[in-house]
Amino acid sequence: MHQIACAVIVLTLLPRGGSGDADDAFAKQDCRVDAFPTQTDFSPAAYQGQWYTVAINRYWMEIPFLTNWFPPSDVQAVYTLDDDGNIGIQTGGSGLLGFLCSGTKGLGVAPNKDFPQKNIVTFPGTLFGWFIGAKPYWVLRTDYTGFAVVYACWAQVDDGTCKPGKEFVWTLNRNPEGHTPDQWQQINAIIKDVCIDPSKMKPIKQTGNCNIKDKKLPKDEV
Repeated sequence: MHQIACAVIVLTLLPRGGSGDADDAFAKQDCRVDAFPTQTDFSPAAYQGQWYTVAINRYWMEIPFLTNWFPPSDVQAVYTLDDDGNIGIQTGGSGLLGFLCSGTKGLGVAPNKDFPQKNIVTFPGTLFGWFIGAKPYWVLRTDYTGFAVVYACWAQVDDGTCKPGKEFVWTLNRNPEGHTPDQWQQINAIIKDVCIDPSKMKPIKQTGNCNIKDKKLPKDEV
């Protein structure tokens, strides 16, 4: 029962598919997923540590109207680099109604070591991992000490663009208080580069009531 409850909480922290058709503003833009620019010379070692989610383009939520009234909060992740160059993940936050701090552990592996910014993330041995499967995690841009922008396309269509409702982007910051105006200016341009309207980003509040870094998570918690 505890595992099922935790899985429901963590699922509210992830983006959900919905209407995601590219806006007219992107009609003349190359929106093929493989054409999107990602972080060059990415350093997984410098990317390690704790990150706080600041904004996301859509939530994963079984009952959408509940998310509007009670959005998830304290979404964050802690990344660690292992001896094989893979990225260990500890992620989670507060679920519905802002309580029940929970999380899970996962692993990020770059299929092509020449592109360490393009990982496939799994949560092996967990109910959450069984539900979500293996999903991409692309670092579009990061300065390592301030902000990061992450993108994932869960399904492509025949022309190489992302299937509407399957394109996800979220922003991270080392500071739980969020992005500076200068960072937001950079981030908005990066989000447009992947054919997503920055105005669709939804804020994630960091209340300080749930700190994933301090939480001891067994691999099968969810």
